[in-house]
Amino acid sequence: KDLVKNIETLKKTRKELERSLDKEVKIVEQSKDALEKILNEKKKLQKRKDENKELENKVEKMTEAASKEKKALQEEMEEHKKFVRHIDNLKDEQEAAKQELENQKKEILEATQVLQTKKNALRESKEELECQYQKEIDDLESELAGVKIAHENRKEELVKKKVVSYLRQS
Repeated sequence: KDLVKNIETLKKTRKELERSLDKEVKIVEQSKDALEKILNEKKKLQKRKDENKELENKVEKMTEAASKEKKALQEEMEEHKKFVRHIDNLKDEQEAAKQELENQKKEILEATQVLQTKKNALRESKEELECQYQKEIDDLESELAGVKIAHENRKEELVKKKVVSYLRQS
């Protein structure tokens, strides 16, 4: 009975380890999804950067046109200043967002590396435990086989004694 309990306990422990490993794998996959989202955000920032370049080109064209018209020069210069401020604000926002994304990317990469290390450690631990449990199971099965043989031998000896006893009585 103890042997069966030990085997059942080993099986339960093995299942718990497998569940734990599955959870860690899911966490790694979630980290991967988060990294993909960050990469998508980076693409969006690149698009905004291209739009900012287009705005800068427009500002340059407006500046050239303003130099041709002296009367409209003040209005065009004011418009130009507004666009430059807007572009600078966009650049600042873009740089801040880019820096934030880089920080998040680093954090996710670090977390992914930690999770990968944990995953590898769990795999190694699982393999070691499986080997250990299999050895214990094999030892218990061997011991059980020995007990069965000894039991059979005792039964055989008992039967022989009863037969000899019966033959002597006859």
